[in-house]
Amino acid sequence: MNRIHIKSLGFAFGLTAWLIYSTCIIVMQMASAELAFDFFNHFFHGFQAGSLIHSHLSAGEIVCGMVQTFIFFWLVGASIAAIYNTVTRTKQ
Repeated sequence: MNRIHIKSLGFAFGLTAWLIYSTCIIVMQMASAELAFDFFNHFFHGFQAGSLIHSHLSAGEIVCGMVQTFIFFWLVGASIAAIYNTVTRTKQ
């Protein structure tokens, strides 16, 4: 079996999550709070996200969220790759 490069998959996960987070921030900044709430309620199949969505974020909160999102999902991707490599190595 082929091995997955741990850092590459981690980077792919982190960047993908970062792009989704950035898109969310853009929607929140460009749309009215009510429109953004409706969009996310439809996106999450009726889940009432209104009480969870904070529509006025400072630049510091946005940057911190972007960094945290990237790091968290980098770790998720790297963990998946490491587990996959370990499991497929023991089967050979």
